[in-house]
Amino acid sequence: MTPTREQLTDLLERVEGATGADREIDALFVAVLNNAQLRPYPPSDDFGPKNRWQFWSLDGAHFLGNEGTPKFKVEPITASLDAALALLARVLPGRVVRLSISERVSTAQLTSPLRDDGARHAGSTPALAILSAMLRAMMEMSDDQ
Repeated sequence: MTPTREQLTDLLERVEGATGADREIDALFVAVLNNAQLRPYPPSDDFGPKNRWQFWSLDGAHFLGNEGTPKFKVEPITASLDAALALLARVLPGRVVRLSISERVSTAQLTSPLRDDGARHAGSTPALAILSAMLRAMMEMSDDQ
């Protein structure tokens, strides 16, 4: 299922407000792309690691899985340029990214073979700039439909 504009907007605000790697944003991407909501793993030593996530149906009635299962694998996309690029290739195949990196800000520009939209999107790290550009492209695609 395609993420809603509201889900994409909320996630974009988190990405654009981030100053570096953020495991919760990593997990939120998994939730949004799987049409699920994110909940922290119950904080008890009896139930395993405390910094893991659970994924539930949007109405909160159905447990869908824990972080680490194949469907809900949480990659370090906010920390790793390679992971961010791999996600981009899965979500928007065929897009090419151009990065510009300076001391203060990184920018990413996505292009496709059919269209060079030229929009540049900033982030405090190269990975966050890519994620911002990807989310904005997804929002544009949802507007076109």
